[in-house]
Amino acid sequence: MIKALFKYKTLLLFVSLILLDAPNALGQNLSSKTTRVLIVLDASFSMKTIWKEDERWETAKDVIEEVLDSLENIPNLEFALRVYGHQMDQKEKNCRDSRLEVSFSRNSEDRIIRKLSSINPVGITPIAYSIEQAARDFTMHPNARNVVILVTDGLESCDGDPCAISTELQKKQVFLKPFVIGMGVNPALFDQLECIGEAKNASNEAHFRDLFWEVVNKTISGCSAEVDLLDVEGQPIETDLNMTFYDHANGNLIHSFYHTMNSRGKPDTMYLESLYTYDIEVHTIPPVRSDSVKLSAGIHNIIPIYTPQGELTVKLMESTLKYTFRDKIRYILRKAGNKKIVNVEHLDQTTKYLVGTYDLEILTLPRTVIKNIEISQDQKTTLEIPSPGMLNVSSVYPGVGGIFEIKNGRLNKIYNFENNKALRQVIAMQPGAYKALFRTNKSTESESTVEKTFTIESQKTITIKLN
Repeated sequence: MIKALFKYKTLLLFVSLILLDAPNALGQNLSSKTTRVLIVLDASFSMKTIWKEDERWETAKDVIEEVLDSLENIPNLEFALRVYGHQMDQKEKNCRDSRLEVSFSRNSEDRIIRKLSSINPVGITPIAYSIEQAARDFTMHPNARNVVILVTDGLESCDGDPCAISTELQKKQVFLKPFVIGMGVNPALFDQLECIGEAKNASNEAHFRDLFWEVVNKTISGCSAEVDLLDVEGQPIETDLNMTFYDHANGNLIHSFYHTMNSRGKPDTMYLESLYTYDIEVHTIPPVRSDSVKLSAGIHNIIPIYTPQGELTVKLMESTLKYTFRDKIRYILRKAGNKKIVNVEHLDQTTKYLVGTYDLEILTLPRTVIKNIEISQDQKTTLEIPSPGMLNVSSVYPGVGGIFEIKNGRLNKIYNFENNKALRQVIAMQPGAYKALFRTNKSTESESTVEKTFTIESQKTITIKLN
């Protein structure tokens, strides 16, 4: 026991030194915040059950006192104590038997230790109500990390849903993902507690002591991390990409950073909250996700994400087309054989895409389709398409009509003329054979439709009159 206690106090001393020297070790992010730990403690009648050597209540009380005694001098750390099942006898089945016994303050450890010595477990287990009330225990604080440690030897005794309440309060950012430490809970039923937060089930007194110290150390320790954006060979050379970090439990946005390299050309180190499980989205095109990322406190975490990229530029063979027409031509990129749009981009833009095979639809008139384009690691793929020619088309009278592409002896409609007004348009079109069909509104005979067959050549203008 003496050796174990020495080990834990030595570890806590190391953690406290880290917190005091955070600018060098863990960054300002953690050191500048007040960590507020609310212990929600089961004092139901079943806690008087003898575990292996002692009552569960006495074990919980002794370990909590041991921990608080060791932490009383750590800066920016506050504790509070909520107890349930200790005011009403279990026969009364009071589902509101939960009370904040010691509120948050500096040096509250002694008050918690004294309070624990006066409590007698007698009641039931209103876990959901206690978690709900815990939201009120965290009074407004401008810069705090709010943490809940729930200690219980049983399941919800009332009709509440502790999992739903915990999820909702996390979503509202009342507290971070809670810790749940079971004291010999039936393993077959333990999954009913796991949805509340990060849950572990102690099998005996020594195991409980280990778990409680582990949780506390994780609570007050920060962690460093780097995101390695990997190329096709698994090397972390990709950078300058935005990374968004979400809380896996509720989808809340936590961070959004642009990835960079440090002065040694290695992925930059960030200082992150280890109590979250993260979903990370890297905003490549298309985006890449890495879900359920867990970080370990007190160590440097490496998060590898596969993001190899190459470049694509689509441009016209000649660049003399007026900007007013050129700007209208964009392209649609899809993964090969997939209808979902990956990106829409202007001509002449060099854009990075994930390595892979893509289909391209260029919004020329008519549209140009190029399939199975290979984007390779660190390679620039350049596609050139013929520059359009210009069609100058006019009609004195308004009417209905359009332009048709002639392909394999068939007509394919590619453009509608605007009805109900005199026609005067200049249209950029890809080289090819076409037919214009037009009938004035004043005509009452279908056979009065005007046909004009013409050919478009790159960089040249053709004029047709429809009446």
